[in-house]
Amino acid sequence: GHCAVSVAVPRQLKSSMTKGAMDSKSREMICRWFEMTAFTALFRTHDGGSCGGSGGMSCAYDDGYVMDQLARWSDVYVALAEYRLQLLNEASFQGYPVVRHPVLHFPNEERFNCCSSRVGSKKQKKKSKDTYGSVSYGDDVPSFMLGDLIYVVPVVKSGVVKTKVYLPSGGWIHLWTEEQVAGPHNIGKTIEVMAPVGEPPVFIRDCDMMHRFMEELRQGGIIGTGARVKEKSSSMFSSFRRK
Repeated sequence: GHCAVSVAVPRQLKSSMTKGAMDSKSREMICRWFEMTAFTALFRTHDGGSCGGSGGMSCAYDDGYVMDQLARWSDVYVALAEYRLQLLNEASFQGYPVVRHPVLHFPNEERFNCCSSRVGSKKQKKKSKDTYGSVSYGDDVPSFMLGDLIYVVPVVKSGVVKTKVYLPSGGWIHLWTEEQVAGPHNIGKTIEVMAPVGEPPVFIRDCDMMHRFMEELRQGGIIGTGARVKEKSSSMFSSFRRK
C-alpha cells in the first residue's frame, strides 16, 4: 500500500529491475538505487535479506563511499520536501500519481507510447563502447517524471558513465551542471550527457519551485562550483560478500 503514489514507474523500468539488470550486490548499483529513489515519494533502503539469498547488501553499510552516497541522496530527498508535499496533495485530492510515466504529460510524443517503445527497444538491444571506454546505450532507455517539473532517466546498467537521453518537449535544465540543455521551443530531442555514479540524468523545468530546490542543493554543496562528482575506480563495480 505504501507504494500506491510512489511507484507509478514505466513498465520498461520495472522490467529492467525485475530481470536483474539492477545488480544490488555491487557498490555501484546500490548507489544507483539511492539516486533513483531520491526522486520518488519514498526514499528507502533494504537489508541484505533480499539480495539473491546471499546477504550481499548486509556489508554495504560498512563501506564509506556507499554511506557518503546515502547521505548525499538523503539531502537531495529532503531538498525536495516542498515540491513533494505539493505532489502528495495532488495525489490525495486529484488522483495524480507522484511518480509519473512521461506519457501523462507528453501523450502525443511517440517515444512514450507503450507500443512504439516495445518496437523501438527490439531495434536497440546492442550496447556499444563509447570513447570513454564505458558502456553507453541507445535512445530507448527507461525514464519517469516526479510531478511535471522533474524528468529522471535512472541508470540501471553497470559501468555507465555517459548515456544518450531523450528530452521531451519544452525547456529543460540539467540539474548537475545547471545548464539549459533544451529551450522552450524544443519539440523533443536526444542528447548525450555524462552520468557517473552520483549524477544520474536529471532535468528540471525553469520555474520558481525548481530554483528553490537548486538553491537548497547549492547550500548543501551538492551542486555548484567544486561539487561535481569525480569518476571512481573499477572497485565501484565489485560485489559485496558476506563477512
